[in-house]
Amino acid sequence: MVKKMITCPKCGHENLFPSEECNRCGSSFILFPELRALFVKEKQSNGEVKEPISKTDDQQKKPLTCPRCGQENDSLSVECSKCGIVFLKYYEIQARGETDEEKKAELLEKKEEEEKKAEALRKQKEEEKAEALRKQKEEEEKAEALRKQKEEEKAEALRKQKEEEEKAEALRKQKEEEEKAEALRKQKEEEKKAEALRKQKEEEERTEALRKQKEEEERELQKRIEDITNVLKPKPKIKDLLKKYEGQTIGINYDSPTEIKGANLVKVGDDLFSILILDDELMKSYPLKNIMSIIEGVNGVSTKNMEEKSPFSIIIQVYHPVF
Repeated sequence: MVKKMITCPKCGHENLFPSEECNRCGSSFILFPELRALFVKEKQSNGEVKEPISKTDDQQKKPLTCPRCGQENDSLSVECSKCGIVFLKYYEIQARGETDEEKKAELLEKKEEEEKKAEALRKQKEEEKAEALRKQKEEEEKAEALRKQKEEEKAEALRKQKEEEEKAEALRKQKEEEEKAEALRKQKEEEKKAEALRKQKEEEERTEALRKQKEEEERELQKRIEDITNVLKPKPKIKDLLKKYEGQTIGINYDSPTEIKGANLVKVGDDLFSILILDDELMKSYPLKNIMSIIEGVNGVSTKNMEEKSPFSIIIQVYHPVF
């Protein structure tokens, strides 16, 4: 809706119609003849047919001439629309300085008329303001009643909406619970099947792995036996077995049946083998038939309590007779 503006004839300020006074200079718009018709028409359209001040036909036709500048103003004007003098103040000041009693009485009479006119205007404005406030209050009460009615309707609509939402939410939750329970049941069934299949597969894989492991171990054992056999090459005779260790340090229990010490294998004969003990500078010979056991190793042979840093190439245990 376009707002209607009204220009103050005195100061030119734009005001929102139907404001009856200028927001800048305070001039009353109903005192200006060119604006009075607008307010009368506005009041008639609102059902207010009352004139601002009761006037006779002569007053309506007779303009008020400004005593200072001669400007013709509406008969109910309290100030000049041209020079801006307030007629009441003008006549009061003129009467004070007038010495002619007849003229002074005339000025005072005009002053009194202006006072009555101003008082009439003031009362009418108060009445109009009171009426406007009453109507405004009525409108506010109507608006408040309408607002409360709308709020109640809105509250009722919200209550019903909330009830519907709660019902819908309850149905949704019930459906969700049913779907969740069904999904859990199916999930458990699938998990049981999957677990059974997994265990079966694991068992099959374990069995297969054990089988392969056993086969691998058997292959490795067989290979190891073959490797050791190829390196050590068992001999049909003791002499042939010992012959390849001649000149090497061997382990032998030459002092005690249980203590293995190092000695140099000097010579292997048909019936005897001889060892050199460097620390004692002794040569010992043993019949081949006195050998109880011979131990060979691919990387040499070590004993648990041996003092030597390197393993022996071979360990020979001989028989010690008891005397």
